[in-house]
Amino acid sequence: MHVHYNTVRNRIVRIEELLDVDVRDVEDRFRLETALRMYALTEALVRADEAVTSSHLEPDLMAR
Repeated sequence: MHVHYNTVRNRIVRIEELLDVDVRDVEDRFRLETALRMYALTEALVRADEAVTSSHLEPDLMAR
């Protein structure tokens, strides 16, 4: 997939404005990366919990 350089740059500028960060700043980049990793981990844990919960419910549904 090709995305034009200006499109990427505009999106980065918009992210910086929305989050009040500067991606050229090492500390801001660290905080952004940490937040994204925490979000990904949280989503994975939620999906895993849903899978475990639904797998525990299936036998009950089959008994009815």
